[in-house]
Amino acid sequence: MLLKKGAEAVVKSVYFDGRPAVLKERTRKNYRITELDEKLRSQRTRTEAKITGEAGRVGIRTAQIYFTDENNFSIYFQPVEGALLKDAFVNSDTGRIAKLSLKWGEAVAKLHSAGIIHGDLTTSNALVLGEEIYVLDFGLAFFSKREEDMAEDINLLRRAVEAVHNEDAKAIWGGFAKGYTENAKSGVIAKAAEVASRGRYSKRNKA
Repeated sequence: MLLKKGAEAVVKSVYFDGRPAVLKERTRKNYRITELDEKLRSQRTRTEAKITGEAGRVGIRTAQIYFTDENNFSIYFQPVEGALLKDAFVNSDTGRIAKLSLKWGEAVAKLHSAGIIHGDLTTSNALVLGEEIYVLDFGLAFFSKREEDMAEDINLLRRAVEAVHNEDAKAIWGGFAKGYTENAKSGVIAKAAEVASRGRYSKRNKA
């Protein structure tokens, strides 16, 4: 059963070795030369599997990998039976929003401290199970210790929150920033504000 169709991959509910599983398969891009397309899909599949595994090793709750099939550009994951963070925010009161946001900030701080830049930190790429946050979909992730890359990761998150959770964006951001700053390298939140300010200044100049 199809669960999600994105620009780079399709996600399906399947069985693997007799167990329920989630299959993520990178799809062919017809505009690319076949050899290059296959090389890129294989590399990105391998990188995603490596980073997902590393995230788990540093204490991030995420989907466990059953099997990586580089030849078919696929990863089989153990399903996580939680609610999307996106839906949890919509259906929660102010206190729970603050608590979930704090946990989200703590999780992203752990990622960044391990040198992992997620690349797509939206509330659709995180799950809530009980009181815990699971971070999913490392398809755009990469390794970096650069503060600027961490800052941009956070700015992408903030823009996504403002776009999807307009009414609760201030509360979500406040909880996230608190959880992040208490568990990460100091200065990244300030760097994110600086990077965002540079972007706004550039846009004003172009106008």
